[in-house]
Amino acid sequence: MAKVVKNSEKKTRGGSKKGERRGGRQKGTPNKRTLEFIEALGDFDPVEALVNLYKTSKDEFVKLGALKEMLKYIYPQRKAVDIGVEKQTGINIIVADEKHKQMLEDL
Repeated sequence: MAKVVKNSEKKTRGGSKKGERRGGRQKGTPNKRTLEFIEALGDFDPVEALVNLYKTSKDEFVKLGALKEMLKYIYPQRKAVDIGVEKQTGINIIVADEKHKQMLEDL
């Protein structure tokens, strides 16, 4: 009969060690599509184009759109906050009858 070895009885872990990377792209290396896109842009800078659009445009809606796009490069976007009703709020509601009414008024 074969002996069953539990995970806790093993001396060594199989595969890569914790935090170790084997193969694949090195961290920070762009994939092929990103690299092709950057090469296709050449000397064109989209942020510089937005600034020029803002400075030269007479239309207020175009200026507002350019400003909104430029904000993404300066400030991080905020995450939506979920406010759930099912969570306890820490508010205690006390319902008292006439007998306890005087005691509550004295507090």
